[in-house]
Amino acid sequence: MSDHFSNKEISEKYKAVISSTRCPNCEGEAISVTVKTMKGPMMVRCFSCGYSDVIMWIEKQVMDALKNAKVFNQVWKEGQSIEIVLN
Repeated sequence: MSDHFSNKEISEKYKAVISSTRCPNCEGEAISVTVKTMKGPMMVRCFSCGYSDVIMWIEKQVMDALKNAKVFNQVWKEGQSIEIVLN
């Protein structure tokens, strides 16, 4: 999937929107990640079966953001989407 993006696109800062969703593989609890300015599809990371089509450098930043309990609660308990700036 990372072949879809040029080096210029990757080196710039982007905003990613993280939301809760269901895994397309097992219907388990998952997150969806959409990078606002990239011309790519929504990416999914499942916590049940481990399915992930999220680009590795984005996934690491998303998982780091979710380590914050407040952010985690916003996504799961409150059903909100959050936005993070990717480095």
